Amino acid sequence: MRRDYGSRIFQRIDAPLTGELVAEIYADVVEALFNYEPRFEVSAVSVVSVSGGKIELDLEGKYMNENIKLNNLTIS
Repeated sequence: MRRDYGSRIFQRIDAPLTGELVAEIYADVVEALFNYEPRFEVSAVSVVSVSGGKIELDLEGKYMNENIKLNNLTIS
């Protein structure tokens, strides 16, 4: 029902894996969390690996005043 819910990562499918694409994915992740999970404050997003059409990210931030680190989130 809510067409604007989530992130725009699905729009990046089949795009060439470039530095520009990685920057767009960073922005998509931060934007989605900002809009739909305001209790999570992102402090860092970093690429762990890029291989075989997959990107693995680490995500750091605060969730309800606790430091959280999510490792090896896979986008494929």
